[in-house]
Formats: sequence, C-alpha cells, structure tokens
Amino acid sequence: MKTTLKNNEKLKKSCNDAVLTLEKLNLEQFKDTLGQLKWCVGSYEFDKNPIGLNELGQVALKDLKAFKKGNSRKVTKKVIDGLEKSLLNYQEELSL
Repeated sequence: MKTTLKNNEKLKKSCNDAVLTLEKLNLEQFKDTLGQLKWCVGSYEFDKNPIGLNELGQVALKDLKAFKKGNSRKVTKKVIDGLEKSLLNYQEELSL
C-alpha cells in the first residue's frame, strides 16, 4: 500500500528536526546516524521514496530517547513527539 505525500512530507520534516538536534548535540556517538539520516532526507528529496526516512527515523528516535533519559534538557520533547507521531502515521498507512 502506498503512503500519502502529506504524511511522507511530515516524516521528512520530523527527520529534518532530528538532524538539526543531532547536529546541535555534535556528539561522536551520533555521527553515523546523523550522516545516514541526512543522506536519507536528501534521497527522499530526489525520489520521494520514504522507506529510508522510516528506517533511519526509527534509529534516530531510539538514540534521542536514550540520550534524553540522562540529558533531559538537551533534546526537546517536541522533536521526539514529532518523530514518534510521523513514524506512527507512516506505519499505520502501510498497514491499511
């Protein structure tokens, strides 16, 4: 089943927000995730295929949630909630 462009664009925006957050943190432990997520956002811009955004968005969400547990003020709830919501919407559309 295809996902809608509107939800794909929301997923791209939330992944972009995650990229900005990871860049701001500037930690070695996130360099790999950051690079891959940036690539996926660029790839999505080219081909409008959101699969990579979903896969790397899940990784970024896991990393950001784990980091927030010990550093509650360095990652905003808005970034995490936005990423969770857009990933959930993407998953729900796929299951329809």
